[in-house]
Amino acid sequence: MRKINNIFRKIIIFLIVISLKQVSFSQISSFDDLCQNPAFHDTIALIWDNYKPFIEGKIKNSQEDTYNLYDVQISTNILLKYAFNKKKYFLVDDLLNTFLKAALTLDTLQTYRFIYFYPENIPKESVMNMGKPYSMWIDGTSKINPTEEDILSSSQFLSMVSEAIFEIAMIKKTERTQTMTDFVKKYSPILDSHYERWIKGINVKNPKTGEIFTNVGPFQKRAWGCKMNTVYIPSHMTHLTLLQYLLSNNCGNNDSKSYCNAILDSDLFIIEGVSNLVAAYLTDSSLVSAPKNITFYRNRYLPLANKLIISRLSVTNLKNFEGNDVKAYVFDKGKFDDHPDYSYSGYTNANKYPTIKNITKVKGNGWDISHARRYVSVFESLYETRDILNLKFPDSTDMSKFANQFIYKIFNNNFDYPLFSNFYDGSNGWFRVGYSNRRNFGYGPYDMSMSAITGGYGIWSKYNSDMQLIMISLYNMIHSTDSTVKIHLNNHYEKYVWTNNKITNKPQREQAYYFEFDSISSLNLATQNALISFYPSICFNENFENYLLQRTENVIVYPYPTSDILYISSRNKITEIYISDILGNKILSKKYNEVFIKLDVSKYSKGFYFLAVKTSEGIILKKVILI
Repeated sequence: MRKINNIFRKIIIFLIVISLKQVSFSQISSFDDLCQNPAFHDTIALIWDNYKPFIEGKIKNSQEDTYNLYDVQISTNILLKYAFNKKKYFLVDDLLNTFLKAALTLDTLQTYRFIYFYPENIPKESVMNMGKPYSMWIDGTSKINPTEEDILSSSQFLSMVSEAIFEIAMIKKTERTQTMTDFVKKYSPILDSHYERWIKGINVKNPKTGEIFTNVGPFQKRAWGCKMNTVYIPSHMTHLTLLQYLLSNNCGNNDSKSYCNAILDSDLFIIEGVSNLVAAYLTDSSLVSAPKNITFYRNRYLPLANKLIISRLSVTNLKNFEGNDVKAYVFDKGKFDDHPDYSYSGYTNANKYPTIKNITKVKGNGWDISHARRYVSVFESLYETRDILNLKFPDSTDMSKFANQFIYKIFNNNFDYPLFSNFYDGSNGWFRVGYSNRRNFGYGPYDMSMSAITGGYGIWSKYNSDMQLIMISLYNMIHSTDSTVKIHLNNHYEKYVWTNNKITNKPQREQAYYFEFDSISSLNLATQNALISFYPSICFNENFENYLLQRTENVIVYPYPTSDILYISSRNKITEIYISDILGNKILSKKYNEVFIKLDVSKYSKGFYFLAVKTSEGIILKKVILI
């Protein structure tokens, strides 16, 4: 019966999508009509139906290569958030059932191979007895070390699992499905086991010598040569110990690299996961069993993690689209300045692949905007659980500051040809030149722009409605039929990385085709991969219109100053625009019936002008603009 229902559902979706084509693949001035159209949401469901076999294959192969779980989280996290947010529980169940298959690829081990085990007289790789069996994902791709745990991939996937458990705990019991309950029952102990082992640590025994080590964790910085006053920092640290060292910047000094003291994405994922698990239990203890170390997490670990993150926020002063002062955040600024991936962060020639002579480093780099997509999921979870856990960070103001940095510093301020700087501090040099010994590999200036589409940043529209204007710009770009826009899209979003030409042995831009829209049901895998995050992110907020109604300005005008295009956005229909020079001479008087207007002012002389905008509600904005 379930199989028949699925087939019937796909037929219905297909029929709806046919009627949707004129809506979804045309230019828009707002997301209102699009996001309120049920057919658009069915399009998202259909894309998932087509994309799901790829994700299932990734999960199946995670037993051999744990990095597949990394890819699963990157590809589906925004879709999962959207499904819960929109209460599309059929989609939620489908995702949860897919993720449940990853539990089948877990290995149960009683021994663990620690890397750079300390003290120094013990071999760098030491196999220790853990005293009792633990389940974990083991990377089987290494012939030398077949029992190595990929903590990044595991913590990243588990962070998404924890988000699901918290969301389920927030749903009324009468609305929960059996799949949701089964998911929590299966994964809660898996989360608890991993976090106990990683954060609080376990006692291990050297099977050769019988020596016992207490409170052992898997974290180390020896691989990076991190020393304090010429002495290596301890190895086999718990995550609690690691955070304590990071809070004091005691993971390295003097000759040690700056990234010894960097907060890594795995650190954020573990913090998020524990926050979600504990908050889920506190929300509904009948659904989620108590984590073994809940008091420890609430009283020691999470307050420490919160304090650490706050200590790594740098405030920047920016101007919004109207020229008003706003505050923004850069996270962990400068901590990766001397990392090899950032060696060319100050080299901004987009047309010439760098050589060693071009090494130029920026002081005060932020994360690259592809990795910074972690901020969307991690900080959103910390925001949602903050009051339950009685923690200070982040509040809505903090969230708006992350959004402000993306909107007013990283975005190039061009709504017709949008681009985004490579790094979160706004710098735009090259990233990962020669990464992993790949010949002629690298990301040139603006080459990370694709992350603005796939990174889920549209979710932050609820903290700053200007983000929606950027998402509208991206939507119109990828669906444009204009040849100039399509060239821009191909040059910056489809040719997004440099690589080696195997024939000429010279660097070249790698060609991909991410945006082909001949038929929803036959989208190529690359297009599915892009849209499965982008579409849900732009319609994430159930009541986005309420945010627009709550903003201070009824009408916003940007940028200030401008020399080319003037954008005017209103929460109500714009009915008339009037522009005069400072002497009162009429320059423009025109009727409209739109909420979003683009005015070409490039032909106007430089100087100040008076602008008046009238809306359908009778509101008149009078403003001085500078061209």
